[in-house]
Amino acid sequence: METGEISYTHDKVRKAYVHLKRAIPNMFKFIGRPDVPKNTNAIEAFFGHMKDNLRIHRGLSFDHKVKFIRWYLYFSNERNPNIE
Repeated sequence: METGEISYTHDKVRKAYVHLKRAIPNMFKFIGRPDVPKNTNAIEAFFGHMKDNLRIHRGLSFDHKVKFIRWYLYFSNERNPNIE
């Protein structure tokens, strides 16, 4: 019995194709814009250092951890005013 639905032989390949087709307009935003980094190494390093500092103070309660992160971001931004 016909239901009118289209069935693809390779459903996962079809899903990957559609995913890439939708993502392509946003994939290469850094080309032609030198202010946009080509990779996430800097942000990964920043959060790695923050996690290391937070790990040093492992006895903090959840509220104090939140305050620690806020202060860490505040002082990091103060040292590097180009971060928005």
